[in-house]
Amino acid sequence: MSEFTVYSIPGSPFGRAVLATLEEKAATYRLMPVAPGTFRSPEHLARHPFGRVPVLEHSGFSLYESQAFCATSTGCCRRRPSPPAIARLQREWIR
Repeated sequence: MSEFTVYSIPGSPFGRAVLATLEEKAATYRLMPVAPGTFRSPEHLARHPFGRVPVLEHSGFSLYESQAFCATSTGCCRRRPSPPAIARLQREWIR
């Protein structure tokens, strides 16, 4: 499986949610820090039309909504199935 790339400000709660999800799934990823004040640069606006973080890239696909990634990541890089009770807790944590 190819590596995920996460563009975020280190310490961002939304970026941390994506990173925690990737860690939980044992996925390989690379964090690309975005410096405050560069959100409106053409390079970053090409990644995220609203100039925010995080942005997740994988296999030529970009996703810039952290809740969407965390909610739909169950099939992308799962290392073991979660029991239903744990899956419910995971959904509660990301909301």
